[in-house]
Amino acid sequence: MGIPACRAERLGTSGADKSVCPTAIPWSIVSLILLPVAGVLALAVLWPKSPPLPKLYSIPTFSLIERSGEGLGLGALKGKIWVADFIFTTCPGPCLMMTQRMAELQRRLGAADDVRLVTFTVDPEHDTPEVLREYAARHGARADRWLFLTGDRAAIYDLAEKGFKVTTTDLGEGATGPEGRYLHSTKMVLVDRDGVVRGYFDGVDPGSVGKVASAVAALRRERGGG
Repeated sequence: MGIPACRAERLGTSGADKSVCPTAIPWSIVSLILLPVAGVLALAVLWPKSPPLPKLYSIPTFSLIERSGEGLGLGALKGKIWVADFIFTTCPGPCLMMTQRMAELQRRLGAADDVRLVTFTVDPEHDTPEVLREYAARHGARADRWLFLTGDRAAIYDLAEKGFKVTTTDLGEGATGPEGRYLHSTKMVLVDRDGVVRGYFDGVDPGSVGKVASAVAALRRERGGG
């Protein structure tokens, strides 16, 4: 940057000339302005970006029954990001905390129409669509955002173990453990728009809600969804 040249100007009627020099901004001030800007730009370029979420397992096709009484399968979730968990409504153990985390996540996600929550029961004989409707209503589940699925026991357990890779075990009627008859995973499972598992989160820990919401946001950015 050069220093602006001076120029001669004539004063009124006297005919005298005076030298007029534009005021130059000192380099010290320029540097004070430009250096912070350059620093911000450098950080934006050099700061390490979070790696993409791993692609883990593809969820197989399934056909179950939603609390509405309507059939629902994997195809209905195509193009959606979804978070799944496995519970049973009479659970004396962690299920209530898991449902509370899902309810918090529903509130956190707000109007994100491309995201669904999906709760599978591991006790389909008891957890009929009617029972699931009552349970969902009790926890403020929105019918258009949070789905509850029941159906054939073997199909649900097979889906849990072979698709989601989570534990689901029926300990029998005589089970006396703190979790009741059904031993099941307490994970929230994040699934992308293509039906691929992208992450597992502790479904009991309150801190997981923010982590899941951030992971959902990352998946939405993958296809420009938010």
